[in-house]
Amino acid sequence: MVLRVLCFARFLLQGRMGQPPKVAVHNLSLIIEENECFGLLGANGAGKTTLISVLTGVYNATSGTARLAGHEITEDIAAVQVRCCLRLEYLK
Repeated sequence: MVLRVLCFARFLLQGRMGQPPKVAVHNLSLIIEENECFGLLGANGAGKTTLISVLTGVYNATSGTARLAGHEITEDIAAVQVRCCLRLEYLK
């Protein structure tokens, strides 16, 4: 198993431009096996970027668990980032 996400959630605590708080990702569960091709599709504002940002350690999840290549994102984010080829210097 390459990626396992269970009951995952990321809540944005504040709304933009006077809007109420928004839930970015709510109750997502998925498993992606090795050698599977996976696409993440959704409308604007559906939480695609937020999901990837949490899985790569840019943001913290508010609940749930996620493992990438056997590494828990909350415990070993450095190993997760190496496997994702995440280059944090490009996010500044």
